[in-house]
Amino acid sequence: MSLLGPVVQEMDFNIVSVRKSQSELEKEIERLMAELQLFLASSASPPEVEPAVQKLIKARRQIMAANSTLKNVQERVDRMHHQIEKQQKK
Repeated sequence: MSLLGPVVQEMDFNIVSVRKSQSELEKEIERLMAELQLFLASSASPPEVEPAVQKLIKARRQIMAANSTLKNVQERVDRMHHQIEKQQKK
């Protein structure tokens, strides 16, 4: 248990950092998508940006999937951490 405790805590810290980074990236992608939409709406003959928009949409979906996976991992790490604490109290 003394070996797993620090490892679980480090994993927990790293997962939180990754989730924060993913969240910031998702917000930036959403901002870029909104900006592109405004650009397209205001332009008389919009340039061909549809492929870029589709790439952003795909990236956003991938980030959302990664966030979901990270959330599940975080929950597992939290459960492991809780079990380690229980074992240490015995």
